[in-house]
Amino acid sequence: MKFVSDINLDKQTLILISLGPTATALVYDLHRLGNQIIDFGHFDINYEYYIRNARKKIKIPYKYVNEVSGGSKNIIRVKDKNYYKQIIFKVT
Repeated sequence: MKFVSDINLDKQTLILISLGPTATALVYDLHRLGNQIIDFGHFDINYEYYIRNARKKIKIPYKYVNEVSGGSKNIIRVKDKNYYKQIIFKVT
């Protein structure tokens, strides 16, 4: 099992999190350990709308969109190896 205290990053590293209600607790724990962290909340999904010129809330491939009916049904397994290379730590 991994814990937040297992994350060993340079304190100059800015951590961005968007994990729903989980983010609030995780941000608190990471900040107490001296990390710089921002809870982006729905910023990422709003950015996805922006780059698609969406005039209303829509389903976004690979993302859970709780504001859209059926927004959890379009989540498919990511096959992009570059995506997985960017994940530096998984909290389990």
